[in-house]
Amino acid sequence: MTFSLPFQIMASTTMGELCLRPVSPEQEGFFSRIIQIIEDTYPDDWRSWEIQDLSYSDLFGEKISSRIEAKLRFAIPTAEMAMAYCPNDASLSEKKYRLIKRKLLEWPLGRALLYSPHSIMEKIHDKSYEDFIKTVKLLKPRLTARDEASTSECTLRKRGSTSPISLRGNKTPRYESSEPNRVPVTDSFMAKMMDLLTKQWTSDNNVSPKTPSPGDLARYLINLYNVKKLAPRTILVHKSAISTFTKPCNTSPLSDHPLVKKTIKAILLKNPPKRCSYIWNVADLVNWMGQRKIEDSSLFQISQHVATLLLLATGRRVHDLTLLHIDAEHCQITREQIIFWPSFGSKTDNANYRQSGWCLSKSDKTTFDLCYWIPKLINKSEQRRKADPTLTNLFITTRNRVKAASRSVITGWLRLILKDAKIKGSPGSFRSAVATDNWVNKNLDIDEVLRKGNWRSSSTFLKHYFKEVEARTRNVIANQAMSDLFFTI
Repeated sequence: MTFSLPFQIMASTTMGELCLRPVSPEQEGFFSRIIQIIEDTYPDDWRSWEIQDLSYSDLFGEKISSRIEAKLRFAIPTAEMAMAYCPNDASLSEKKYRLIKRKLLEWPLGRALLYSPHSIMEKIHDKSYEDFIKTVKLLKPRLTARDEASTSECTLRKRGSTSPISLRGNKTPRYESSEPNRVPVTDSFMAKMMDLLTKQWTSDNNVSPKTPSPGDLARYLINLYNVKKLAPRTILVHKSAISTFTKPCNTSPLSDHPLVKKTIKAILLKNPPKRCSYIWNVADLVNWMGQRKIEDSSLFQISQHVATLLLLATGRRVHDLTLLHIDAEHCQITREQIIFWPSFGSKTDNANYRQSGWCLSKSDKTTFDLCYWIPKLINKSEQRRKADPTLTNLFITTRNRVKAASRSVITGWLRLILKDAKIKGSPGSFRSAVATDNWVNKNLDIDEVLRKGNWRSSSTFLKHYFKEVEARTRNVIANQAMSDLFFTI
């Protein structure tokens, strides 16, 4: 018996060819302004990028699901996109933002500008992946959330900012708002930043603030250190700001030039950072948590407890907790174990590597049993999730507006835990404390330590995160090691 597998041959095209396809007259103005934004912000060769010519139905079927629609993001600066849609009103309400996304999805070039969900972007940019993802990274500061773009725009109108500046040197936009004070927030910020940082120095040294050379930037950084007496970390902020806002789409940013790198290295060597040689003992926190009573009616305390247990078990980054979802695609729950498949977005994730799945086993002690607390957290947050049915994140805010808990929110929960336990350390120190404990106290193989913590390099762990453990200040109760409950898959 033979079987024939249906397959579809996907046609290739270029970004430039999509620009030439006819559009409806009522959308022609909006789409032409979007093309101009791309001209001003993308590399010069963007029209030659080869992509897969996929229709709406190829990507989403007959109708796009609300869950996928909520995740759609376009590689177009948010503030500029709002102005392109309605030059007379640059505000960006939720309804207006949804309309803009739907119109862009109907446009072949609009679909080619999708960078989220990542799986869809990979289908479209099969051959131009590296060029497109590099451009997205460079534009990331300008790809703001809808509410941030709308709030920033209102702030600018109150301040009366009036002078738009293009990020591409001598290129200027072909359209202007009928109200001169409605300009993209990033352009105004760039003008103020460059004026604040370099005005006096560039005028004294005859340097162009818009197109400095690597040598100009190196001399400016030396001036900040020798004359202005700024701290090395402050100098790094200046370097990053100038590198970001001068020719952001250059294939080689100013900050990557060897001369700039050697200058920064010399400044840091003059003031080497003080390294903390001790890390807190994991056993102290485990002991304190074993004696802590958690209110079953408090979503805050349950969320706080689960976040702490996950970091103690895995030793992952705090940011990785924001990548956990409870939908069937990313989570499988049984009484004996829970498996998470984190979404794309970890620090180490790229086109060729994704962090491992999380397999959490049942514990004999209820206090440390994630197979008990995670379902309890999901059930307790069920009522709040009704305000946004598309919300699938494991951690959500416990008060005010219902949304996914950000890294800063979770960090706040962990900071309170450490404070109540009288442990001196930041939320980010969980990673160092757990990895050090796994290697020193639990005698795990170095490869197993790296695998559990999603480390890519042993040298990074040994150089920056492995530290001497502080002497225990309290007796440690007998408990099942948290790291024994976690396995990578």
